[in-house]
Amino acid sequence: MYIRQYNPTQGPGYWRAEWASSTREQLQRQNKLGPLFGMLDAMLPAQGRALEVGVGLANWPSLFPRLEWYGVDVEPEVIARDKKELPELAARLHLVNGTMLPFADGFFDVYCNFGVIEHGELEREFIAEALRVLRPGGLAIFTTPYLNPVRTLALPYIFAKQVLFKARGFKFHQKIYTRSHVARYMVAGGFVDVQVKPQGKAHNCHMIMTFGKKPR
Repeated sequence: MYIRQYNPTQGPGYWRAEWASSTREQLQRQNKLGPLFGMLDAMLPAQGRALEVGVGLANWPSLFPRLEWYGVDVEPEVIARDKKELPELAARLHLVNGTMLPFADGFFDVYCNFGVIEHGELEREFIAEALRVLRPGGLAIFTTPYLNPVRTLALPYIFAKQVLFKARGFKFHQKIYTRSHVARYMVAGGFVDVQVKPQGKAHNCHMIMTFGKKPR
């Protein structure tokens, strides 16, 4: 189950404007203060190759330099900016969709998809590509919005509001999943040891981490 969320500003150029209004340093400061930073620090290996799908301003690769990072994104301006500002990463940044990755099977130790998979209808395709490019035993991490207990109590209001927004011509922005939604996709896609952890206090946090491993 999920709720479709509509946004009056969503449309062509949305992500270009979003990233243009931010700096990598701002995002790094915010991320260091959030719960995801500590969760990743405890989970990520001491070395290896990592991929971020939807790399944006590449703030996560900059925060965890112990890994050899690669990044993909669909916004040409964002990739061009990253290559200019992070020349050491430039050769490992690619303008491609996360469902058609230009990497060999088993190339990565870690696959990261932070707040990307919910922006369309291609969950199975994302997860299939994650499994393909990971080595056996490799780790896949997805973060997504979810229907926490507080949101669940407000479901009738949320649903009615989104129906109204859609009728007014607002554009689809993202899905808000239930706690187990992405986990079920991962298990069906072949991942093992799949776990789900809220990013903060479970009753009212807005994001959830779902992670699992490629079978050995």
